[in-house]
Amino acid sequence: MATSRTWIRNVASGYLDNAVGALIFIFLTPLIVRHVGVDGYAVWVLCHLVGYYLELADLGLGEAQVRFHARYAARGRMSALQDLTASIMSALTIGGIIAALAGIALALSPYVGWLQVPAGIEFDLRAVLVIVALQVLVGVPGRALDNIYEGAERFDLQNTRSIAIQVLAAAAQVTLLTLGYGVLALAIVELGALCLTLLIDLYVVNRILPGLLTVPAKFHRRIWRRIRHFSIWSSIDDLVDAATSYIDEFLLVALLPFAQLTPYALAGSAAGVLVAATQPITDTILPAATNLHARRRKEELVNLLLRGTRTVVAIAAPLAIFLCFFGAPLLHAWVPESAAFASAPLTTLLTLSALVSVFLWPSSIVLTAVGRIRQLVMLLLIEIALDIALILTLSPRYGLTGIAAAGLISNAAIGLMIEMPLIARVVGLGTAELLRATLFRLTLASLPVIACAFWIATRLPVTGWLGLAGAAAAITITYLAGLLTVGVTREERAQLRLWASALPRGRRRRRWPPRPPKA
Repeated sequence: MATSRTWIRNVASGYLDNAVGALIFIFLTPLIVRHVGVDGYAVWVLCHLVGYYLELADLGLGEAQVRFHARYAARGRMSALQDLTASIMSALTIGGIIAALAGIALALSPYVGWLQVPAGIEFDLRAVLVIVALQVLVGVPGRALDNIYEGAERFDLQNTRSIAIQVLAAAAQVTLLTLGYGVLALAIVELGALCLTLLIDLYVVNRILPGLLTVPAKFHRRIWRRIRHFSIWSSIDDLVDAATSYIDEFLLVALLPFAQLTPYALAGSAAGVLVAATQPITDTILPAATNLHARRRKEELVNLLLRGTRTVVAIAAPLAIFLCFFGAPLLHAWVPESAAFASAPLTTLLTLSALVSVFLWPSSIVLTAVGRIRQLVMLLLIEIALDIALILTLSPRYGLTGIAAAGLISNAAIGLMIEMPLIARVVGLGTAELLRATLFRLTLASLPVIACAFWIATRLPVTGWLGLAGAAAAITITYLAGLLTVGVTREERAQLRLWASALPRGRRRRRWPPRPPKA
């Protein structure tokens, strides 16, 4: 299990990676919309959604690899680690080939027309789908190497590599856009970035874990018998989780005008800041929880769940409050082309749904770590059914707002009413006790912030980047004051001081390891 210093390094590098990715996304998105148009950006979003579903061809082996890598590493079983890696590589290569062929078939299929795609951009849609299929061909097998970072709890290496690739790809995409190229060129750049990532991962893994990749790639039946139950249910979980996450956008392009996908996706991206801000924390929970569960250290596992949940909620709360009150002005200032469809209720509903997901995220990860994947799958299936029913009911009358409301209602109903009692029972706490331990103090700390944001939104005109920055600063200061006074316990203050003492002192320059990680 990672030490405090290692954990800080992993999380800090994760935040740096997310910050770089966020800055690139913030800068690049309006540029793409401006150069390719609202319909072109909708094609870009839709093709990435298709790629996301094709990547489910990993059949749940990704989480299985992380979980069992952590278990074998905790017990010092190097030969089992080698066989596990070889087996995962073989399976993911086959899965990547099948998924890529399916993507190409979809791109060439006459049935793409079921989407409400304008005739003038149908060629771009098909061409980008082919490139996305090739990305899956490279990316799915490459996950076998990417998962090694997580299983070994070397997120710092993973994140350093990710930062370098993101910067190079963004520079190439900006150059191509200014030269007049469209979404097809952007997709080709992403394919090249994936190939470069694969080469870097081969080099780095051989340096940090010599001998791990020396076993010939083949599927070991002994390993499969060990991981098959978890892998199958993890695969089903990934599939239904993907359906839960993006079914709204697929139904949107079938039920509403195609161009409305762009403002909906942009509002969802703004709400996704909550996920990006907490992912470096949640990424570290699965290997740590698996390690503790394997050593039967239940009390520490409960502490990990409680502290992990409090931490992600503490990070997400001020962001959620800002977006609920000022999300629409932010979206209009960021991408003016979205102003025709985006609204305050849309951004508020998507933000609240993201906040619920962030709150439930550590619980889902701990349930996965202790082998309760089947129950998670069942909950997600119920959520999907409820979400689809609500979308079909609300979207004809309320449009984008109705689709967003359907997602929030289904997410909160299943997560808070069923999943929370389940995790409470698994860790041996009462549901009320679990909610009090994770939310009570943070709710008290957030009340003054909500009052501050409401006062600013109703009394002051917040327009443009200067007004948004002022509102964000006021919310941040008010929240930090509340958090430090009533939002954290005495033990958590002591932990913060401990982490601060683990940070490097003085002016000595730190060198990153001779290598260059994912929420």
